[in-house]
Amino acid sequence: KRRELLPIEREGTIEFSAIVEGERRIRNLLQEQGYFFAEVTPTCTVTPPLAPPVAAATPLAPTTATQTPAVETDPCELLNPDELANRNVAINYDVARGRRFKLTDIRIEGTNRLSVADVDADLRSQTANLLGIVPLIGYGRGYTSEEALAHDARIIKQRMADLGYRHADVSVRQGVSLTSDNLIITFAVREGPLTRVVGVETRGNEIYTARQLRDIRCPPNPMPDEPGCVVEGGPYSRTAARADGERMRTYYVRNGYVDAEVQPSVDELPAAPNGDEQVRLVYDIKEADKVFINRIFVNGLVLTKKEAVLDAIPLREGEVLKGDDLAESERILLNTTDAFRQVLIRTEDAGETVGGFRRKNVLIDVEERKHITTEYIVGFSTDTGGEFGFELRDTNLFGQLKQGNIRTRFSKLQQLARFEYTDPRFRRYGKKSFAPLTLSLQYQRDTSVTRFFRTTIDRGTNGVVQRFDADGNLIDEFGQRVSGPSINRFTVNLETQRDLELELTPSGAQRKRTTIFLRYNYEDVRLFSIGSLLIANVLRPDHAVRLSRFGASLARDTRDRQFDPTRGDFLSVDYALALKALAGNLSFNKFFLTYRRYQKLNRLPRETVFAASVQLGAANILTPSDRNGNGLIDDADRRLPISERFFSGGATSLRGFSFEEAGPRVVAPFCTFGPQPGPVPNTNPPPAFLPPCGTFRNQKGEIIEVNPFTVPIGGNAMAVVNLEARVSLTRDIQAVPFYDGGNVFDRARDLFHPGRCEAGRDPNLCQKWTHTVGVGLRLRTPLGSIGADYAYLLNPSQFVIPQFGGGTAIQRLPRSQIHFRFGQTF
Repeated sequence: KRRELLPIEREGTIEFSAIVEGERRIRNLLQEQGYFFAEVTPTCTVTPPLAPPVAAATPLAPTTATQTPAVETDPCELLNPDELANRNVAINYDVARGRRFKLTDIRIEGTNRLSVADVDADLRSQTANLLGIVPLIGYGRGYTSEEALAHDARIIKQRMADLGYRHADVSVRQGVSLTSDNLIITFAVREGPLTRVVGVETRGNEIYTARQLRDIRCPPNPMPDEPGCVVEGGPYSRTAARADGERMRTYYVRNGYVDAEVQPSVDELPAAPNGDEQVRLVYDIKEADKVFINRIFVNGLVLTKKEAVLDAIPLREGEVLKGDDLAESERILLNTTDAFRQVLIRTEDAGETVGGFRRKNVLIDVEERKHITTEYIVGFSTDTGGEFGFELRDTNLFGQLKQGNIRTRFSKLQQLARFEYTDPRFRRYGKKSFAPLTLSLQYQRDTSVTRFFRTTIDRGTNGVVQRFDADGNLIDEFGQRVSGPSINRFTVNLETQRDLELELTPSGAQRKRTTIFLRYNYEDVRLFSIGSLLIANVLRPDHAVRLSRFGASLARDTRDRQFDPTRGDFLSVDYALALKALAGNLSFNKFFLTYRRYQKLNRLPRETVFAASVQLGAANILTPSDRNGNGLIDDADRRLPISERFFSGGATSLRGFSFEEAGPRVVAPFCTFGPQPGPVPNTNPPPAFLPPCGTFRNQKGEIIEVNPFTVPIGGNAMAVVNLEARVSLTRDIQAVPFYDGGNVFDRARDLFHPGRCEAGRDPNLCQKWTHTVGVGLRLRTPLGSIGADYAYLLNPSQFVIPQFGGGTAIQRLPRSQIHFRFGQTF
């Protein structure tokens, strides 16, 4: 413990900075234990003593009444490792722990304009947390100190100033119980007079009108980290006034006036009759002229071609120089291309144009990174055994800033080979471009499919998902020996995207974005030797699937932040069309829509965010064919391949179900056990009638009992609605009551008639609209948000299971589910 606290013990060097760091760590440890006001003082003793400093050794003149006595130097500051040879140094930390407390409450008194919840996120002092025993989550006894209290008082004073109380004063009171160690911190606020803005003026603006600039400085939907704007008649905030000025300056810079300046100032006016102070806010604007790009120079290139750099960035010679283009060019070269270790863009004067406009040269200094890297992978997994592979990556193909990547993985059960090619700048149309273009080819072979079925489908089958004979060999339903199942998958993907709309805040955060995605996908999936699987009939229609399709997606995002948003919405619409004419063996179209809305409700007693999500998907097979070989076009032939169907259920969708267990099901194994009065129809043909089951054995050849079970198979349609109210209980804890509704449906038309089942149709395929209610908790931690939900399914689905001995049984899904996750549900 001493080595962790004291750097001088761990590092073995005596330096004043290390001594001070040890003092800080000891104090922090004591404060975490509840000794909030502990004092730690280091003292240093050298034997034999060091010679006094030169200034101290010089005889001083007698001190007069007007002279200031010399300040005694801390001995620890005088320690010099070069002078400590043959000397002993003793470093002691004198600790005065003081009384131990438990910070139970933090209060703000003297104002109703500000509450603890408003500033809680910025306060260093923290109340005791029941989860404080968990590292990184909180403090079991709370946390504060004299330094923290001074900081918190400044924060509250600044917030009061932002509310218009420029002369507010904040003092700190500490209340301690005589019979316990509970500590209450109270910040006493004296508001002082309110300062109101009676007028807002812009001076010096000629290019843009005052009304245009007002719309710029007061955006309708500011981001959470942006202060609100100053309005006439409202309180004066220096922080908001500066932010308004920065918004206007950024607007000028984005439109080519890179030297524009905006300076806010205040004219003091006589006080109002009610005592409020009054000011006039003035923005002095220096517009300057537009600046044009004269020449673009790129320095430091070794492999990369200059033309590739110039083509990648939005800057163009002869065009107006814009601040956004400078920042975007640096971002593209440094982050998007991944070819440079360092990028620095600067400008220098280059005279004037014929028309008298200023010109500047743009100088781009780059440092290239190593463009070819090779990684070797060696590992072991209990699932796949020994594994090895390599990855070869080129981040600057042919000096054109294109990227290539070859990746391989090999084990006894799984093999993978993947090639990727990326062009960061694909096609430019006007000022918009499709970028990047990504091409990938992948081949994967997997013989561990039985592990997948065992972990995701097995229900009450004693761990058996395949048929074995008495010697432990795999057999099919007819008792014929077969080899183990495997999946071979070959895919080709081609994708690009284009921003139709992109709006950023002055700080560079995304305010609004609309993007279109275009893609082509070819996929060839083959299932081999599946006869031994108990669910072979479910997989048989998809034993050879070849898909060739085009797709397009549109995404619009106006959320204030991507994770845990408090307002805005997100819309995603996706459509895909697969055709046999494109070298596939199936034709279908597929539509999927996601819409999410977030609204912060400020009028409730506690901060509450209302969140809603809607997911809607529908698809259908075009010109279906007989894929299961029974000579008929039945329900199985009209379903999408299992990899393309909709699935739902779990922590982020329908919480009344386990993961992806909502929707239609089929019964397995597909056979009958024992004597039957007559042929038993198969609800999932072929064959038309169920064959005898025979005897079930495990891998050791031992006879076991296998109960019929149901398998979720997904569907061609899905509808899910999620509603949540995220109520803040404390700064770090939210209570979340929720409702989830919807289901997965076998056919698209079932969306309009949920629960209706025509005569002769398998009742296990007819699904109703389900309703789930529940409550959850969200805990914010430095590592992200952690969530737990309890869900209660009001109308659980029921399934009919034929019994081996005859008759049927009803399986009702459990009503209750508990889910854990990182982050919010959506």
